[in-house]
Amino acid sequence: MSSEERARRERERRAAIERAINAKQRELDGVNAEIAKYEAILNALTESQTTLASYRADLETDINDVIVNYDVKDGSTWAGLQATKAWREMDFLKNKKDNYVTEVEQLDSDISTAIDKTNSILQELYSRRDSLNEDIRNLRAQL
Repeated sequence: MSSEERARRERERRAAIERAINAKQRELDGVNAEIAKYEAILNALTESQTTLASYRADLETDINDVIVNYDVKDGSTWAGLQATKAWREMDFLKNKKDNYVTEVEQLDSDISTAIDKTNSILQELYSRRDSLNEDIRNLRAQL
């Protein structure tokens, strides 16, 4: 085989490796874009869960404590029918608050599930990114 033929084959080999590197790099760019998207989703979910916890704490201190500790004893100025009406209203508010707490707990659970799923997807993407980076390093070593 002539030196020109060897040189041509070497150029072809290097060109094929460059094409493979470019293809892997394009795939890596797509994976990195997906990682950025899911990291933003994870951040939004985490912030939402923190905000929800804050709202729930506010509910307990600003609403529940006020309702539970409000004095509507029969012997007070709420005597007679007013005391009964006040108890009914307090029970209604407690039930609504309990329903709200249940819904908040369900939402918190749903957010936790979404966080777990997002973390799982991110782990797969990180693994894929590492694999592509390794493939690119191996291909470059062949140049």
